[in-house]
Amino acid sequence: VSHQVHAVGSAHFTRIYSGHRNKPTKRKKPKIVASLGPRYPRNQFYFGYRRRGVEMGLWRETLQILEKLAQFTQHADVVVKDYPNSELKALWTSECNRLGLAYQTDEVAFDSVLKTADVVILMWVSTTFFESLSAGRPILLWDDGEFTESSKKILQKYGGFSESLQDFISLLDKQIPTQAFRNLDHQFLASKFLTPFSGNDLHHRLTSVVKDLPALQLESGRRPF
Repeated sequence: VSHQVHAVGSAHFTRIYSGHRNKPTKRKKPKIVASLGPRYPRNQFYFGYRRRGVEMGLWRETLQILEKLAQFTQHADVVVKDYPNSELKALWTSECNRLGLAYQTDEVAFDSVLKTADVVILMWVSTTFFESLSAGRPILLWDDGEFTESSKKILQKYGGFSESLQDFISLLDKQIPTQAFRNLDHQFLASKFLTPFSGNDLHHRLTSVVKDLPALQLESGRRPF
C-alpha cells in the first residue's frame, strides 16, 4: 500500500511557544522536567502495546529514573510533572517526597513548566515529545517501544536517546552533572520530526491535504474523516 504523509504541524504549539523557542535560561542550576510516562485510568487499558511493563504505566522503570535524578539535586532543580487529575497523585507525591523531588500535577500546566525547563526527561514518544520540540528544549528520551528504522537512526544520531533502561540511566550520569545536554542538537531533531508554521504554510499544507482526499477515499473505500 502506498501512503502519502503530510506534515501539517501544530498551530497551537507554534502559538504558545513562539516567544520561548530555543531561548536559553541563565540559571546556574538547570531545571530538569521529568514528564511521567504512559497513564491509563482505571479499567481503560487495552492490550496490544508491544512494550514491556506498559500495562503498569512503566511504574518500576519510571521509579528507577527518578531515583537516579534524585542524585543530581545538588547539580539541578528536578521537577516531576504528572498528568492533570492523576489517579496516582498520592503515590507519586509520596515517592517524590521520599526522593526530595518537586512534584506537580494540576497546579501548573505542562506548557508553563516546559517554558522554564533546561532539559526534558521523557519515558515515551507522545504529545510531550512534540511539545518539547516545539519549545526548542533538549530532550533525553528513554523508549524501548517500536520505532521505524529511519526514526531510530535519527534518534540515535541525536545522542539523547536510549532503548535500554540501564543505558539511559548511564546517559543521565553523563548528561546532567556536566550539563552536556546543552550541546545536544535538538534543532536537528525538530527538523526531522516537527514542521513549525510560518507565513502561509498552513494554507499550502492544507491545500495539499485537501487535494489528496479524493485519492485517499478511493483507496480506503470510505471517507477519510
